[in-house]
Amino acid sequence: MNTSTEKSLFRSEVSHAVEMYFIEFIDRVFGYARNAYVEFLQKHFADYNISANDIRDFANFLAEDVVDLAGVVVLGKNHKKKKWTEQFRSISIELLYKNLKEMQISYFSTLPRENMFYRSCYQETYFGGDIHHTDTCFKEGAHTDVLIVPFVEKFSLNTSCPVCFEDYDEGKFIYEMSCGHSIDCGCAEDWFVEKSVCPYCSRKVKAVVETSRQAHVSWDENDEITVDIYLTTKPYDRKKIDYGMDAG
Repeated sequence: MNTSTEKSLFRSEVSHAVEMYFIEFIDRVFGYARNAYVEFLQKHFADYNISANDIRDFANFLAEDVVDLAGVVVLGKNHKKKKWTEQFRSISIELLYKNLKEMQISYFSTLPRENMFYRSCYQETYFGGDIHHTDTCFKEGAHTDVLIVPFVEKFSLNTSCPVCFEDYDEGKFIYEMSCGHSIDCGCAEDWFVEKSVCPYCSRKVKAVVETSRQAHVSWDENDEITVDIYLTTKPYDRKKIDYGMDAG
């Protein structure tokens, strides 16, 4: 292989190793959230005859959004009506709002409040090594939780989305930010890809994630290649930009 091909192959294998690592990492975070939510829902909604499958599906729905908004990776979601919707209609919207908010705040309070270090081995076709991952996102995001809750007008600071300006329907799932304002779920997916502030008041409500990586190559006495990959995930260090509306 020529030098150009070798460089391309090297970059490709490093990128694939990083991608596989993050898939595993996200699955682990998702699993923690889902299990915590299942336990909470089973305990607090035991009197409503909601099936175990529907509780698990609902927990999956909530945990998927927690993974995205925790800042690891932002994935496109389809917020169409879920099959568990009918089961939860027997619960008052106000009770559902209060319990879901309590559940998510409780879960976020268990997340790391210090820098976290992870290590994982990998093996690609032409080389392998260790992945060293340093993460500061959970620490930096300790007070910037974004919660998914049903819209209840008397509990909400705004009754329409500050991005698309559509009025919320009572009971529709929205994202409630730490400033108290809310945003439509669909709009949030695009908004929080690059922005970390509330679109209404411009207060920082979420950490936008920046990922960096370095690869260190070494050879042993048999000319076997080892490539150690050093990953860092941290909040994007940017100056505050006013994306918001005039809150008066």
